[in-house]
Amino acid sequence: ALKAEPKDANFHDTLGWVLYKQGELKPAIRKIQKAIRLQGAHASFQMYRHLGYILADLGDCKQAAKAFTKALKLGGGSVEEKSNFHIVLEEKGAHAEAARIKKLQAET
Repeated sequence: ALKAEPKDANFHDTLGWVLYKQGELKPAIRKIQKAIRLQGAHASFQMYRHLGYILADLGDCKQAAKAFTKALKLGGGSVEEKSNFHIVLEEKGAHAEAARIKKLQAET
């Protein structure tokens, strides 16, 4: 699909998420970041959600919190998807970031 539509951000996002689920974090983040670059100002909640999870698993909780913040501000996603953001950060020991996300979750 990417060969036929190399500029389709959704394909890059989907491939990035599949790579993440397979444990391929570095290639996954590159695909998600490319999807966000391709979409520009129209990048989706889901893209930033995916980016946040990958960054958290890479240990970059500050950047993960920024991605989750962007996702929350964009809106969209289910209540369940949104409610997991602070939990992911808590599990990684990023308590300050988790508290900020939890506060933002309550406001959105």
